[in-house]
Amino acid sequence: MDDRTHTNDEIYSLLAFMRTSDVFDRYMQVKLGEMGYNPTRFGLLTALINHGGEMTPTALSKQLLRTQHSITSIVHTLQQQGLVETVANPADGRSMLVRLTEKGRMGIVRWIPTGAQIARSAFACLSDDEVTNLNATLRRMRKHLYGLLQDADPQTSGEEAGGAAT
Repeated sequence: MDDRTHTNDEIYSLLAFMRTSDVFDRYMQVKLGEMGYNPTRFGLLTALINHGGEMTPTALSKQLLRTQHSITSIVHTLQQQGLVETVANPADGRSMLVRLTEKGRMGIVRWIPTGAQIARSAFACLSDDEVTNLNATLRRMRKHLYGLLQDADPQTSGEEAGGAAT
């Protein structure tokens, strides 16, 4: 394959990936919205689950690739809903921890069957092998993109968002 063809394939793949990401993001907004969540709030709750139920706002900011101000706003909303609480950090008295409440934990547990149905619907056009390959490819791309992002934005954490499922 010559460089021109390779470049055209990469550009097409980039545009296709971006468009697919946009469509999937909108689909998730609709499906999560049916349960009273949005992708960012849901991402924060699942980040807490994946990290033992509590994290500092700074760690959440890095994990979710959001500003500290954005995390503060999201945490405030989730506190009002009774899904998280903030407590003093015993390891560092100057900082706080965001902790998942039992109501927040149960909301995520109740979401699991819906999440499984969303996954089945979203990936129904792929075989089991294709889903497995897609997971491996996305994991490799995400790791590579985190490296590029860290080079472009040194404030970005090298930690991947989403925990074990990613």
